[in-house]
Amino acid sequence: MANIAVFVSPRTLAVSLGAMTDIHARLGEVFESNEALGNYAGVATRLTIAASTGAPVHFAGGMPLPCSTTFTAIEDARLIYLPAFQIGTIEHLQAILKAAEAFHVWLARAAAGTPAGAAGASVFHLAAAGLLDGGECAVPPRLTAAFQDLFPRVSIAKTRTLCVSDGPAPRITCSRDWQNGALAIRLLAAGFSTAIAESLALREPPEGDVGFVANEPDPVVARARTWIRDRFARDFRIADLARELGVSHQGLIRRFRATGGDTPRSYVQRLRCETAASMLVETRRTVSEIAQLVGYRDVASFRDVFAAHAGMSPSTWRRTRLHHSPPLQGLVRAQTDALP
Repeated sequence: MANIAVFVSPRTLAVSLGAMTDIHARLGEVFESNEALGNYAGVATRLTIAASTGAPVHFAGGMPLPCSTTFTAIEDARLIYLPAFQIGTIEHLQAILKAAEAFHVWLARAAAGTPAGAAGASVFHLAAAGLLDGGECAVPPRLTAAFQDLFPRVSIAKTRTLCVSDGPAPRITCSRDWQNGALAIRLLAAGFSTAIAESLALREPPEGDVGFVANEPDPVVARARTWIRDRFARDFRIADLARELGVSHQGLIRRFRATGGDTPRSYVQRLRCETAASMLVETRRTVSEIAQLVGYRDVASFRDVFAAHAGMSPSTWRRTRLHHSPPLQGLVRAQTDALP
């Protein structure tokens, strides 16, 4: 079961912590209308909250913040999230960082190959662990001077309030509370699947840029993508979708290509393959079972389409990514208009 690890500091901001806990709780909504897929959030993932220090943690308003465990007990996190916390003075921040020195040592090792994100003042934790060296990050304006003094090897973004580093284990930071939701969704995309994160973002758009979800210029295509996401695991025809939208089959294909370069059928295939990729690693279901769950009656057709997207068979994907499953990003999409 994939672990979403959340590390909290004294005076954690509830809105920042809630950005991740609420998104995790809503993972099941991605498959709500595809009942065969079940409750993905409950079956395939868990969310663990741990304190960054050994002391009890409270929310910014003083209410106790219950933690699941200690940070030393967490192993094999799929992604790491550090919500923002309130700071009274720079001296208060320095005291928190000193109390979290053991956590920083652990974090440097645990997050070496794992996507990690920090909101607000928690960017100091990532920097203290050496995870931002040589890169750029977003820092709350009133803390930039203190950050530069402590971490001269890290650049502070001058104009952007949400920064994403490149690489297989991205570091994502935001300096504004209203961007916590966008940060959490970007982390979900990096740790799991772009398809899952995209579906969440489009169901309940967060404030801020999530990167892979742009404003759809064609309202018909926007409706079509929503319709497909709610039914991609079912047996349906693209002609049914076109009729639902009041356009011709060929007209719908032309509109899709004009806005994104793909077709309705290739979009269905991408959603099915990305969902299957997660299930291959997160569950013990057989390839045949997964093929049927994501919408393929014929397992041979599923194997062919999956190989076209991932560059390898489903069994090979499972074997090579059993211990750590990066999202299906940058894969070659099947360039076919035929939906098996």
